[in-house]
Amino acid sequence: MAAIWIILLDTSGSMDEGFAHTMGASGDPLGETGSWAKKIDAAKDVLLRQVSSLRAQDVAVFSFTDAAQKIFQGTKDALLANRSLITSLDAGGGTDIAAALDAVGADVDFETYRALSVLLLTDGQSDQTDAERAAEGLIAKYPFARIDTILIDETPAGRAVAEAVSINGSVRTATSTVQLTQALSGARTASLRTELAHMAQMRFLAQEELARFEQSALPTLIRVTSGEGLTSDTLRNDVAPTLAGIELIGRGASEAAHREYQGMVSSISQDSPISINLTGLKETVDLLLCYVIPWRRRNAERLSSLEVQKQELELRKHENELSYHGIEYEQRQLDNARARLELAQSKWELVEHMLKELDPNNQLQGSARQSAAAQLLAGVDQLATTRLEFEVVQDVQRQ
Repeated sequence: MAAIWIILLDTSGSMDEGFAHTMGASGDPLGETGSWAKKIDAAKDVLLRQVSSLRAQDVAVFSFTDAAQKIFQGTKDALLANRSLITSLDAGGGTDIAAALDAVGADVDFETYRALSVLLLTDGQSDQTDAERAAEGLIAKYPFARIDTILIDETPAGRAVAEAVSINGSVRTATSTVQLTQALSGARTASLRTELAHMAQMRFLAQEELARFEQSALPTLIRVTSGEGLTSDTLRNDVAPTLAGIELIGRGASEAAHREYQGMVSSISQDSPISINLTGLKETVDLLLCYVIPWRRRNAERLSSLEVQKQELELRKHENELSYHGIEYEQRQLDNARARLELAQSKWELVEHMLKELDPNNQLQGSARQSAAAQLLAGVDQLATTRLEFEVVQDVQRQ
């Protein structure tokens, strides 16, 4: 299943009080007290309004005091059709945030979801050690989950608890109903951004598991490290040439190993940094990182200089068509040809190194070796046109 938003609503006795502070301990300057007499009433009303703004998505709501109780799990429309589940809640008793977080971790119904976003609505008046232990346990079970806290009527002790439990998430303060609305919106926005950022990794894990079941080629997740964002220019000038180069080198590597080429691009993330999910190309990516990318770095200045010289020669050629003084132009042509020859020799040496890695016993001979070398060389040529840097994502965690 997709994602679920889990809301933990503090219904302890302290939530039955009005807003005591017009400014939180963190120095938030907003001083409105809102229209609600009690914190619990404000939290319930804003919670329902926030749920109504969600896309079609599952929601779960727990109320908690000394113990936690799941009062709803289902679609947002089903919750909005049964608002009394929320509006009828009364405040009273102690506060045990650990009990609420433990209840989420123990609930097997959530194990079918690929992403959990937990929102804690509380004044933070709970034992910090137990709460922190419960939060760490929940994230250990669901590494892609995040816990956001909206701290209602902040105190120094409450903030310490909130910061301890908000793993992968953030703490927002609400000293009034207006702030509570803003804090809920902010927490939900951050949750969605995290969900989007993790999509590439979750897709990778699903593909990896599928590949193991089918005994097919395993996926490889690479992440762009040179800072490019996903734009039409980046796709055209950097991502596309890089993927074309990877494919060409992958085909050459497959020929050298006498096996069928099975490489493909499974997905490209829409976030920054860009993540690209590849299938059947792990050996190719290793070759690139070991040989091609370091070669490109060493020759970056030469490649750039040759491109500048090419443009200058085109200009000189046009000028010489208008005059009889072509000696300087011919000398530049000769220098450029010499530099290109040196670069070509460097490329062939690179290809030979890769062939030696792929075919250490020199079993590849004749036209087969020439074909594999041609594919590898074409891939190097493609990758020489881009400066895109990337790394293999090694720390993908499984839920």
